[in-house]
Amino acid sequence: MKKNLLFTCIILFISLCLFSQNQTAKLPTKTIKGVEYYIYTVQQAEGLYSISKKFHVTQAEINTLNPEIQNGLKNGQQIIIPVNNENKNISLQAVENKTGSSENKIAVSPQANTNVTFIDHVVLKKQTIFAISKQYNVSQDEILKYNPELKNGLKAGMTLKIPVVKETQTEKKKSIFDIFKKNKDNQEKEEIKSTGYIEHEVKAKETLYSISKLYNIGIEDIILNNPEAEHKLTIGTILKIPQANTLPKVNKQNQKEEKTKVEKENTVTAETPSIKPSGNFQSIKLAFILPFMLENKTDAINDKFTEFYAGALEAVNEAKKEGLSFDIYTYDSEKSENRINEVITSQELKSVDLIIGPAYTNQISAVSQFAKDFRINTLIPFSSKVYDFEKNPYLIQFNPSQNVVLDFMVEKLKTEYTNSNIIFCDLPGVSYADDGNDFSVGLRIKLKGANISYREVPVVSFESFEQSYAFQNNMQNIVIFNTDKFSLVNQYISALSSIGNKYDILLYEQYSWQTNNLLNINTFCIAPFKSLANSPDIINYETKFYKAFQWHPENSSPRYDILGYDLTKFFIKQIHTNGFNFARKELVSNPYTGLQSELKFERDSDYSGLMNKQLYLIKTNRK
Repeated sequence: MKKNLLFTCIILFISLCLFSQNQTAKLPTKTIKGVEYYIYTVQQAEGLYSISKKFHVTQAEINTLNPEIQNGLKNGQQIIIPVNNENKNISLQAVENKTGSSENKIAVSPQANTNVTFIDHVVLKKQTIFAISKQYNVSQDEILKYNPELKNGLKAGMTLKIPVVKETQTEKKKSIFDIFKKNKDNQEKEEIKSTGYIEHEVKAKETLYSISKLYNIGIEDIILNNPEAEHKLTIGTILKIPQANTLPKVNKQNQKEEKTKVEKENTVTAETPSIKPSGNFQSIKLAFILPFMLENKTDAINDKFTEFYAGALEAVNEAKKEGLSFDIYTYDSEKSENRINEVITSQELKSVDLIIGPAYTNQISAVSQFAKDFRINTLIPFSSKVYDFEKNPYLIQFNPSQNVVLDFMVEKLKTEYTNSNIIFCDLPGVSYADDGNDFSVGLRIKLKGANISYREVPVVSFESFEQSYAFQNNMQNIVIFNTDKFSLVNQYISALSSIGNKYDILLYEQYSWQTNNLLNINTFCIAPFKSLANSPDIINYETKFYKAFQWHPENSSPRYDILGYDLTKFFIKQIHTNGFNFARKELVSNPYTGLQSELKFERDSDYSGLMNKQLYLIKTNRK
């Protein structure tokens, strides 16, 4: 009896010791060239971002030290993590239990309940629980149930778990793949016999289209025998490929028309760049790389990018109601090059169908190279300076380049402002890097080439306007300053206003000047935006926007929320209509006309990106 009691006590003591050791056990380490590293075992469903937050290191550091993870992290894989002052003496239990900080992305992740998945939603500025519940069509109670931290309040930047009930097979919405399927009669949809198949192992970068061409069969024939391939095509999967004599008989005319349709949408010729086809037509994968500055809010301009993103989500919501499905990935790019280099290490980003962003010029180069390496169409929504645009066919530039604007300006001067007196007013000390100065110099070169005369006036004071004798009484005087900085021209615009009664003056203003008071001077500017009218379409959009987000965007020029809405809606329609192949020379918006912009994307050469060439001459009569 005493022996049994003693044995029981020993077992209990050992158990307590093991439990205690687990509470204080340290992660194993090893030293490489005098530097200490943790040896960490990757846990199930763990991402690079969450690991970086656990150990207070950057994703770039982990990637550099573990090149084998470039193809993705695997459960049970061992990696090394540098030991630093912030993670020194971290316990094994703390690392295993600590969940990583919320990634600045929206991604679907499975939970214990097999009928429910969860979307990670990053809370936007001014969003309410009601607005989020409407956005995802779930109740507020459900959101509160899975996010107990909301008892302390809802704050911008928080990541919420949004429950989404999985659709059953019969409830699945019509997929993008359906646009490629033939409209056959029921008798043409007979099943293929179970004999006469070839087994094909899916290789890297292969798609349903490339496999169908390899065996000279239709994509729908592959799907019919491998239904799982419609939703996901994984490397190493074995597909059953029917031989020609086992294929069902089909209407030859329909077959010919379908072949022509698919070839037109997917064949790449010598005149068009090779664009990445997608092997997954179950949903459209969109990635937004924008400077939300969630951790370091320093500039009011970042609110504009939040509005842009909200407008884009409204376009997505409308498309969902039409039966389309989406995977949305959202990344906070901040402003630095280091941050953008971290963003493009994301494994999910390598598989998306369209990237929207970044916003800042200094980040475009890295994303451009990423787009080229992984053959992903990438929309640059703001910058007009995309330096490798001419040699990257995967870039899509909304804001036209200066050369496009200059050509448009010269054409308007030739057609709408003939016999005008064009005056270049040159302020002293303007930087060569000033975009307005660059525009002014470039316009003079274009005018010389078009044999259009102009005057040049050095401007040093108010009196210099009168003394220059540049203004004419018998014609319209078009004034162009050599800077885009309103603070530099403000006093001279006041001088122009004072002589406005003596001369017919028309000022060329930068689009950004529209928010300033230009007194009683008539102006014109050039922009890819048209003037917003209080039309039924705008009212309808604003009603839906407020219903979804419960706040009103700023009434500015341009409207960033409408820009996000127009662009996202245009490209969703493009993908839905023509697939993921943007290899054509032009992408014309017809029949969709945006609320704020009509879009016409063209290539300057066979290997350049697509650029929006639609511009507007905006006139403002203030006199």
